[in-house]
Amino acid sequence: IEGKRMKLIFHRFWKTLSGIMISLTGFVAFLQSNTKTMLFCIIMILAGLFIVSVSEEKK
Repeated sequence: IEGKRMKLIFHRFWKTLSGIMISLTGFVAFLQSNTKTMLFCIIMILAGLFIVSVSEEKK
């Protein structure tokens, strides 16, 4: 049972981490972007935040 819990925590942590990474990547790209890529960067940031919020809800 203990191993299963660790796996669940690790999985949630990994999802949160990947969401934050996507958001950060989008943000960095946003800072270096022109008008064409700006929308894509905003979508990327929102997608990352969405992944984080979804993984946080399933506790």
